Amino acid sequence: MPPPQAQNIRNQGHRNPSFYSIPSFPPPHSPLVNPHTFSTAAARALPSEEEAKTSRVCRSKLQRAETFQPQLPQTLPSSLSCSSLTLYSKYSDQKPLDVICSSIEQAQQELRLKIYILDSDAIIEALKRQVVNGKKLCLYYQFLPDGVTFPQTSSCHLTRFDHRGGAIQHKKHLSIDTNTTILSSGNFTDSSLQNDINITLKIICPQLYQCIRNDQAGSFLLSDQQTVTYYPLKRNAYNGMPIIVAALNQAKTSIKVALLTLANQEVLKALAAAKKRGVSVEIVVDRGKRSSTVQALRSGDPSVQQLPVQIWEGACTLHCKIGIIDDTTLITGSANWTKRGLESNLEDLIIVTPISSQNLATLRVLWQQISSLTSPLSLDDDCLKTESEQIQCAEAIERFNTRFAACKITSDTKRSSSKHKTSSPNSLNKT
Repeated sequence: MPPPQAQNIRNQGHRNPSFYSIPSFPPPHSPLVNPHTFSTAAARALPSEEEAKTSRVCRSKLQRAETFQPQLPQTLPSSLSCSSLTLYSKYSDQKPLDVICSSIEQAQQELRLKIYILDSDAIIEALKRQVVNGKKLCLYYQFLPDGVTFPQTSSCHLTRFDHRGGAIQHKKHLSIDTNTTILSSGNFTDSSLQNDINITLKIICPQLYQCIRNDQAGSFLLSDQQTVTYYPLKRNAYNGMPIIVAALNQAKTSIKVALLTLANQEVLKALAAAKKRGVSVEIVVDRGKRSSTVQALRSGDPSVQQLPVQIWEGACTLHCKIGIIDDTTLITGSANWTKRGLESNLEDLIIVTPISSQNLATLRVLWQQISSLTSPLSLDDDCLKTESEQIQCAEAIERFNTRFAACKITSDTKRSSSKHKTSSPNSLNKT
């Protein structure tokens, strides 16, 4: 009997909750019921492109609907007996950069990357060696530093994403051969993978590989009994906001969120509702990006304003995008939990449940490190709290004023010179 293959999930349209319906996702054979999959967390299919062309007024009314329960696509078993998902962070025994480089070196056929920025010398050199050895490389990127070149062969394909309407290619994943995918919250730079706080997943699953390669959503039960669900977020396609909101709505005991920034009102409301239900809610955001979180909290209702948000005070950047629900479900990926990150950019969104004991241990170590270096966020925070930040801002203003003054002097000089020449056309003849 051939292994089941994932069916396409109809592309979602905009965030219109009234269009949500359970997607048709039948396996070729008898369905597999995953007892660990929370019943109403993650995504239903959003409207097709044609359905989304409703009038603006109609869409506005429908978007105000308060109750919607998106559901997971039906979970299918992986066809690989050794399928697995493993988490890594800078605090793991095996570091994310080493995992990525060693996986590249082990590739037998092809390497496919969708990357926001690629600036790691170790990763670039590993990719170059594989291209020289005849492996196929497809690199789809938003930014590639000047001076970075790859061997010009028929097997090496580089494509820069042409962003339109403010959307960017923000994915950070590497697909290897036909069964392995590495996804990260960190950019593929040495600084992001080695210094900043990030989470990296290595997933061995042929069907998931195909879903990611084809920009399709899918859910698979791995042989290690973890279910991994993937969504390729994109404007007018899969929308991350209702997926995350629905998962948060299922929380029973605890929610831990660590993000670069948190500025999505619907997500904030879901966190506030969970807190009201008696769920323990912990939120940590990066100091450098706290201004958007402060603004979002200030504009929220009183329950949102009372959320216990902490600021990461570590020396590096809190760049991860993780939500841990009841210590059994992990939400992560490349997307920041903002309107742009969840509704516009090209992003990866991953939900893992139940979290294996090994991965839960990795997350607990990571959370312990994060929570040990925090301070409360105040709504009165002017986002220039420290003296060093105030000095940096003052210096930036001074540099701007200096450049502006220099430009003004140059402009005035040119105008004066032009005026002088115009008023004395024969002045040169008199000398």
